[in-house]
Amino acid sequence: KSTTLEAAASVWGKPTGERGFKKLWRATSNGLELLCSSRNHNALILDELKQVDPREAGNAAYTISNGSAKERMSRDATARPTATWSTILLSAGELDLAQHMQEAGKTAHGGQHVRLPSIPADAGAGLGVFESIHDCDSPKAFADRIKDAASRYYGTAGDAFLTALSDPDNLKQVRDSIQGNLEAISKTFNIPDTAAQEVGRVATRFALAAYAGELATRYRVTGWKPKEAIHAAQRCFAEWLAEHGGEIGADDRALFAQVRGFIEAYGSSRFPPHNADPENLQRYSNRAGF
Repeated sequence: KSTTLEAAASVWGKPTGERGFKKLWRATSNGLELLCSSRNHNALILDELKQVDPREAGNAAYTISNGSAKERMSRDATARPTATWSTILLSAGELDLAQHMQEAGKTAHGGQHVRLPSIPADAGAGLGVFESIHDCDSPKAFADRIKDAASRYYGTAGDAFLTALSDPDNLKQVRDSIQGNLEAISKTFNIPDTAAQEVGRVATRFALAAYAGELATRYRVTGWKPKEAIHAAQRCFAEWLAEHGGEIGADDRALFAQVRGFIEAYGSSRFPPHNADPENLQRYSNRAGF
């Protein structure tokens, strides 16, 4: 997982080291706000989710995605200027957000699932996170090859993309067509009409990543074939949707699970038959239903 983050970080700068573009989750709330500000209008890449306190993990997800620091007062009781940012988060960890929060006895809400959607780091090809290792002997050898390349060649793809995008003609074309393209890409994800609203919100973010990838290919930055970025986004979204539990929203799934758990725990002791006579009913203390 960390290897894929280093490859992504190399788009914008040196992946690792003191000034590396990839950072760790281990940060205070103030430090996280400063880091978000430094990644304004760019990608925030964080590794090792388990290093953030599980009691603070949910709030950290909100802080990053909401794009605003806490309101603070100065010594003279006036409001300090509040930092704001717009960034997209790419993260990795041995546990997803919901699992990590459970270690502190907390439950992830639907909004947190949307802000940090989890994709299993298994491509299903028996090669871990990779679908192919090309001409390498093992997944580890391929990962080492990627890490070595990312440590030597970095910081050029992002600049090339922005240079092409900022061309007046290209920029106008993107501005005029981006909404339509995002909607068209989202439709290829085959989202059921009955899906929860949060599913559509996540789909839009996957579509944005796919659209940026297609633009980078059009600008000859990636060397990929057309629609390769879209196909990758489709695969990742499908994996997320399956991991998420389908089209039902996270809060609804939690509600159903809680009701089901209660019935399974107390079905024989607090739920008498619907036609029980008065004498049998007296045997059920704290009756919860029939």
